[in-house]
Amino acid sequence: MILNDDTRCFACTACRHTGQPCADALRMARSLGKALATAGPLLAPRFQIEGEGSLACAARRCGARFVASARAVYVFCDPGAGTAAEALTSLADALLAEPGEGGPTPSLGPLDPQPSAMVVGTERQTPASRGKGRGATSARRSAKAAQWS
Repeated sequence: MILNDDTRCFACTACRHTGQPCADALRMARSLGKALATAGPLLAPRFQIEGEGSLACAARRCGARFVASARAVYVFCDPGAGTAAEALTSLADALLAEPGEGGPTPSLGPLDPQPSAMVVGTERQTPASRGKGRGATSARRSAKAAQWS
């Protein structure tokens, strides 16, 4: 599923437990995106924040991990204890990013367990950035999210 708000385009995979995008993970990603947009120019260029929490999903409580920067917001549901944030964001970028977006595709080793769902929010394309390889089309991201689910 793809959702746009004022500042970001969010790609959501279906949860392995419910078969639907995780509404709580999407809410968390949107809140983080809005906070980053509000802080905007006050953030250092390489600012990044990581954290963990708990989501009250449809049928169960899920652990969640987030990574947020001006470039992207990531939320992972049930990521597995001890899984490095870099491994999770590399997985999301490899599965959902457009070719040429975000640098070379990393070599992914085994990631066990894989997150049960994930949400990735990237900056929305502006008319000036379209056609310059920045950002992904909604249809292509949606197809990639559906393939992973």
